[in-house]
Amino acid sequence: MYLSDFSRHANHAARERRRIAMRGVVPNGASVWSEAEDATCRRLHPDYATLVKALPSRTRRAIQMRCGILGLCAGSTPWTGKERTQFRKMYASTPREQLLQAFPNRTQRSLERQAARMGLLRAKPGYKPTGNELLDQLREQCFRQKITMVDLDTFANTKRYFTGKCWRGNRGTYNYRAILQCIKALGGRLTIEWIDL
Repeated sequence: MYLSDFSRHANHAARERRRIAMRGVVPNGASVWSEAEDATCRRLHPDYATLVKALPSRTRRAIQMRCGILGLCAGSTPWTGKERTQFRKMYASTPREQLLQAFPNRTQRSLERQAARMGLLRAKPGYKPTGNELLDQLREQCFRQKITMVDLDTFANTKRYFTGKCWRGNRGTYNYRAILQCIKALGGRLTIEWIDL
């Protein structure tokens, strides 16, 4: 681009500003904010429901934007390098309540957005215990090796025993044949330990 292009664009912008000031309407057809509307925003600011009723010609989003321009809304504070480092260390294993205590000037939503921006994931809790020690140990091993219950059904050649958690409920039973096949498929060995009485 040439310098003449910049000059022409600057002149066009100045003409548009004069036209908006003269007509009181911006190019999209909305009216320019008046001093009375600004005073209403300053007076009723935190209560947006009342502001929408007081300014019927403005949308809720337009009112929120105008309050931000007037400096009524608390702007988001940028994350410092120290905060990011601390957040990266804590996010995977720390409960949400402790995260909010560690970062008191941040909301839960801002913490979640920052984690998404940084590509952080929370640690998965693992499988819930079933009450059967053999099945619980198998499921713990599957969690460590990142093997799903669908994979266990494939190993044991059962249709949906592990996926559907068919050991639960009144009619549920433990299918030890399937459990033993999966233990062998994962490289485990079943041993019996007798207790002397």
